[in-house]
Amino acid sequence: MNIYKINDIAELIAGNSYVGRGIVLGKSKNAKYACSAYFIMGRSNNSRNRIFTEKDGSVYTEPYDASKVEDPSLIIYAAIRSYENKLIVTNGNQTDTIYDGLCEGLSYVMKRGERDIFEKESKIIAKIRNAFFRDRRIFTYSEGEGAIWLFNIRGVPSQTAAALLDEKGICVRPGLHCAPLAHKSLRTPEDGAVRVSAGPLTEAWQADHFIRALSGILRTLPD
Repeated sequence: MNIYKINDIAELIAGNSYVGRGIVLGKSKNAKYACSAYFIMGRSNNSRNRIFTEKDGSVYTEPYDASKVEDPSLIIYAAIRSYENKLIVTNGNQTDTIYDGLCEGLSYVMKRGERDIFEKESKIIAKIRNAFFRDRRIFTYSEGEGAIWLFNIRGVPSQTAAALLDEKGICVRPGLHCAPLAHKSLRTPEDGAVRVSAGPLTEAWQADHFIRALSGILRTLPD
């Protein structure tokens, strides 16, 4: 799949008598705006008995003839909703699930407070970073307060290190992280570095698990 290829939706669905439901994402012709579209088809009478309606900036499916509805759970839902500057487009009631999740996330941040969350995340990362502070096999690129630790195992590509951690059930992000100029400034290798991030729900025991996992990997390597 070539993600950079500009496709023509008419060509993609040509000859397909039943496309079903679909989401199309792209840019306007002048490339200034992001665009999205949602379409539906139906085979059964229940599925065909639908129209789109717009309410308060959201797009919903509704029955064309309410008296003919057989099972509303599969055909009636919000297809497009927006939350702040985010657009949600899905193929069912997931739209409401995502919308509610975004709302709950905001409530959580407002309840806990940004500073409280930041301090918790920073303590977890500091605990991990300090555990390897004197290990000469670890090269650290990030210091001070923050919810991110950027490091490399000397002589081990970041992708390999991430794969070894993945085998132990730990997900990290290797590479240049869509920021090659930042990595150039930090003087990381050409393949970048390993990024460890803490989140609002990260707990101290997870930091301990990471420390044990990375320590185990280092024991398999020469000093």
